[in-house]
Amino acid sequence: MLPMQPLRSYGTARVPQPSFSEIKFAAKSALKNRWGESIAVSTVMMITFLLNIVMEEALKTIFKVDVVWTLLDPANIPTHSIIASASITVFSVLFSLLVTIPLLFGTIRWFWLVTGGQDPAVGEVFYCFSNAKVFLRSMGLSVGLFLRVVVGVVLCFLPYIIVSMLTDPYFYVSFDLPMPSWMASLIPIKPIIELISLLLLLLWFSIYALYYAVMLVEPNLSGNGILKKAAVLSRSYRVRFVGFTLSFLGWFALGLAVLPLLFVIPFYIASLCIYGREIYRSAQRGPSGASVPNGNF
Repeated sequence: MLPMQPLRSYGTARVPQPSFSEIKFAAKSALKNRWGESIAVSTVMMITFLLNIVMEEALKTIFKVDVVWTLLDPANIPTHSIIASASITVFSVLFSLLVTIPLLFGTIRWFWLVTGGQDPAVGEVFYCFSNAKVFLRSMGLSVGLFLRVVVGVVLCFLPYIIVSMLTDPYFYVSFDLPMPSWMASLIPIKPIIELISLLLLLLWFSIYALYYAVMLVEPNLSGNGILKKAAVLSRSYRVRFVGFTLSFLGWFALGLAVLPLLFVIPFYIASLCIYGREIYRSAQRGPSGASVPNGNF
């Protein structure tokens, strides 16, 4: 089978894709007899993510901070110790950029190799820390992704943030203003606005969602180049990506029981790798099952 060539201008054209069920079946087949390794690899990533949360909570306790602003809850603005809150947020972001996200890239790479028929060691999850060049490239991509997510959060959650501020009594106390009684009528619609904002953010992220495929197939691109190519590659598949992600809602709900989450995360990442590989193959007009390089970055 011929190796894949770089993307050309026809990369945005839509061609038939495997069904979500076929992708998931292929993912389960790829992980057969490798569940132990896949759980170990994804657990390393989850532990790092949880470590960031634990350190953030510890710093909140030490500096007596009431709340820390995060991308996951943009309307939750600190009311006290704003400087300390901002400092903790900066620390959390830096830890994510320097540790968590590079480990995420290493995790995705491991699953990409496995679903591509290769046999990587569990230690490959630390690939982004293997040398300075790889780490700096992962950092460039991390920063590019982070900035785009921040822009997406601001744009998608702006109505929710405005409604949250206008229905928060502290907002009016800060400006020594009375809270209009009719503002209370906006409180019941906040969850609806938040849900719509989340869906819009998912659609926004779908623009760059195939970054991992470009990152692994085209190792010579910079972080910004990866994101630009991902935007081109996903142009005809953005709604499909949202549908693909939502098709895992039942699995994510099952993962709330904690123990099943150990299986759900590897299953989802493996499915994501196959999904990205098939779209990349389609961009090259390759037949289903044609070779896609398992590149390093």
